[in-house]
Amino acid sequence: MGKQSKAVRVIAGSFKGRKLFVNDPNVKPTPDRVRETLFNWLEPVISGSTVLDLFAGSGVLAIESLSRGAMSATLVDHSKVVSKSLEKLMLVLELSNYSNLCQDAHELVSKTNSSKPYSIIFLDPPYGVYELSELVEKLYKNKWANETTWIYCETNRPIKIDQNAKYHIFKESRAGEVYYALIKC
Repeated sequence: MGKQSKAVRVIAGSFKGRKLFVNDPNVKPTPDRVRETLFNWLEPVISGSTVLDLFAGSGVLAIESLSRGAMSATLVDHSKVVSKSLEKLMLVLELSNYSNLCQDAHELVSKTNSSKPYSIIFLDPPYGVYELSELVEKLYKNKWANETTWIYCETNRPIKIDQNAKYHIFKESRAGEVYYALIKC
């Protein structure tokens, strides 16, 4: 029996309407409705931004960003199958302003970033595997994010921020079982 393939479409920008196919049953692309809201929130800051897509999966968040004018995107996923699939997809789309890292995202952000902090970080780990607040703390502590960075979080339960944290939930919403928020210092 063949693999079940899911399709997600790019909502806007230069790749508007393009379908991206996901052949990994463990990958859960961010739903169209959620992405539309997210990118409406990010619309004023997306052009010229640098994007870090942790737990990249389908790559749709990074690709949607590039489609809408982001300067560059770094996609990170630990799965070799996913990483190869992302590489093929970027070739098909004829993109060159990206990096594709086959690496554990949690391990990556546990190390100090030696480059400039990213403008936008997408944090959409497998539901229930990682504590989002711990990952957000590491992003700031290890210089992946700074006071100008927008961090998008997605999970299957309400997003909680410690009252003593230096960051806050800027905007949040819910679509069915998907809870999502935009975090800012």
